Amino acid sequence: MLNLFELAGLELQREGKNPNNLKDLVKRVIFIRKWLDKHRISIANKIMAGDNIYHYKNRIKTYSKVC
Repeated sequence: MLNLFELAGLELQREGKNPNNLKDLVKRVIFIRKWLDKHRISIANKIMAGDNIYHYKNRIKTYSKVC
């Protein structure tokens, strides 16, 4: 399992941004942490495993990967 800084670095790299920029990296880590606080960790695990659709409370949400 990746730690938040590794995950943030991967996301920035996929978006074509510099993953070594500390300011952007910390902002992304904060964003990911807030998302994890709002959602359950099981949803995050499903997304990391490749699922594109997940249930959150009474809603069905979609997630599309940025390549």
